[in-house]
Amino acid sequence: MMMSNQSSEPSAVPQAITSCRRQLPLAFRLQTKPRVGGGSVFLDGNTLMKTHAPLFTLAFGLLLSEVRTGIAQDLSSSAPIIISLSEIEHSGVSVMPGARDIDGAKLGLPYQGVKKTDVDALVKDGLLLRRPVWIMDGTKIIAKCNLVGEYGFQPQHEPEAKYGLLLGFASVGEAQQVGARCQP
Repeated sequence: MMMSNQSSEPSAVPQAITSCRRQLPLAFRLQTKPRVGGGSVFLDGNTLMKTHAPLFTLAFGLLLSEVRTGIAQDLSSSAPIIISLSEIEHSGVSVMPGARDIDGAKLGLPYQGVKKTDVDALVKDGLLLRRPVWIMDGTKIIAKCNLVGEYGFQPQHEPEAKYGLLLGFASVGEAQQVGARCQP
């Protein structure tokens, strides 16, 4: 067969398509329609969707489930914010109980010598990524808790305020226990 002779004839293209259609199974055959401008053939895009709708649905569902799982894993496996006891301004540790017992309690831990802009960036990043907070004494973990927001503390004899993290706990007792361990 010479390809140049077949391409010059207008009826050669439909004959090649029909011979290919005979070889394909029924589910993979594409409908052909003559194009308005001449003898070339236009393949209908809807036919592929009609014959493969269950496969497209399954593939799309798997794609969505993988994307959601990937996002959830990234958020839950975010690196924790680690606070060492040596970084805490011990005189500013404060426990704030919730309005109701169900609300739990908040614990404010101000940093020693950390700028407000650094604390703002840490809180923004921690809240956005839902990073857990670990309070550590050397290599020992004292508590694992959630970041709620930013905490500010004004010492009595110092002109500048201290800023740190506001942490959430499930109960007032747990927050008081961790607060007591954070004070000297």
